[in-house]
Amino acid sequence: LVSIMSKNIANINNPRLQRMRLKLVKYDLKVQYVPGKEMYVADCLSRSYLKDKVYDDPELLEVVHSLSKTAQVSDNRKSEIRNATKNDETLNCVIKYIQEGWPSDKQTIPCHVKFYFQLRDRLTLEDGLLFLDHRIVVPNCLRSKILKLLHEPHMGIEKTKLKARMTVYWPNINVDIEQIVSKCTVCEQFKPNNTKEPMIPHTVPELPFEKVAVDLLDFKGKPYIVLIDYYSKWLELKSLRNKQASEVILKLKSIFSEHGIPKQICSDNMPFNSFEFIQFAKEWDIECVYSSPKYPKSNGMAERAVQIAKNILKKSSNESEVFLALLEYRSTPVKGTGLAPCQVLMSRILRSKIPISKNVLKPKIQVGVKNKIVNAQTKSKVYYDKNCKVKPKFTSPNVVYKKDGLWKPAQIIGKAPGPRSYLIREENGRVLTRNSTHLRQSYNTPVNRYDAYDEIFDDQNVNIPNPVQNDVGIPNENVHNVPNNVGIPIQNVVPNDQNDVGLPNQNIPNVQNNPNVYHTRSGRPIRRPARYQ
Repeated sequence: LVSIMSKNIANINNPRLQRMRLKLVKYDLKVQYVPGKEMYVADCLSRSYLKDKVYDDPELLEVVHSLSKTAQVSDNRKSEIRNATKNDETLNCVIKYIQEGWPSDKQTIPCHVKFYFQLRDRLTLEDGLLFLDHRIVVPNCLRSKILKLLHEPHMGIEKTKLKARMTVYWPNINVDIEQIVSKCTVCEQFKPNNTKEPMIPHTVPELPFEKVAVDLLDFKGKPYIVLIDYYSKWLELKSLRNKQASEVILKLKSIFSEHGIPKQICSDNMPFNSFEFIQFAKEWDIECVYSSPKYPKSNGMAERAVQIAKNILKKSSNESEVFLALLEYRSTPVKGTGLAPCQVLMSRILRSKIPISKNVLKPKIQVGVKNKIVNAQTKSKVYYDKNCKVKPKFTSPNVVYKKDGLWKPAQIIGKAPGPRSYLIREENGRVLTRNSTHLRQSYNTPVNRYDAYDEIFDDQNVNIPNPVQNDVGIPNENVHNVPNNVGIPIQNVVPNDQNDVGLPNQNIPNVQNNPNVYHTRSGRPIRRPARYQ
């Protein structure tokens, strides 16, 4: 009563309570709650109520109805809902209870009506429409139609729920809204990017130049190669004549001749996954680890080195200034270890144009460098993982959406080497490797678009190569023997009735007696590509 008397009459949705408040308008009442244990003298008359039936004033009823008619519905739509309500068995039973009174025992109510028992004080019947407060209770046969109307502007789950709370109601409406929004193909294409996942740091090497990161950059139309040591953070910047593998290999040989051959090179794909570079790595006994396609974070050390190198190039007016800037960077302590790259790599500080004491230039062996790097990595991981979310793993043959500008459907066909990496197949049959940050689960029913391709592969025993995919730089066995990104185009698939552009098929040869045509179980003729014949 305290909450009812404190509200404005227009904000009370129940007509019975509205009528009660209108009757009490002429009185200046102050309602206060008093616990029963503090009511020492009970009001005897409150227990002796009149049993005579009281009829409301007709004018009062008109006022109440004018306040309660909040549903702005056209006559055709109102007639449609009214007729559907009459034909709905559950709502007819609810209307009967509203008119004749609800039973005191819930167990005597039919199972399909029990859900409305707890809402019985909020249910009203007006003009053949059933209301829950100010919301129209929608019959079962119209719910799918109303759901489509609610999601017509393609708003998210919470926005659609808020809209429904203002207008319509039926049991489990929130569940139905979640399902229709999750399965909407239009909304799937425009969903935001995935939240970041917890960091998996690179393994820390034991020695300088044991593990290096390499990348290419362009500055003012000129290509450069950037190399950085994971242990000492020593930076190398060399100009290139072109981006061909032979030129990249030549510059790397020059660097390795000064600092030694590393055991592992972390890089992105082109040109480091070319046949020529793989042969070079095999001859020089170097293990190649490739970052995930479209995921530069997995080679973060190289990306940071590229950023440093670009800043040096931007702020240097000529080539001599570039060399001086590199010298100063190599003799300046880096964050985390507190040591300069030259101190870790050469155990001494390099002399530059800045005046420096002779004692500082004396060689000094640095100890505990690895522990400092590990501690810095651990600290970075703690801060990075604060807003991260662990995603469930995908399994084959899950239908997913792949981020490629918009979210596009694809299918998981297997696990790729490296953590959080998967082999996926696009709708056109092309096989790619993608990191889980570019994939999200699809809630739509999977559609089998790959029968023709599967049957070609099964019949010819074609092995899809495993692309190298490592999103954190963790070493993989024999990773330098496999290319990173594989695309398997499927060509010359001849439809049964007409060609792809809808032109008459008079120029298509008869495939019934052609030995190079394979027929699927469903009878579709599939012309095998030349490389499979």
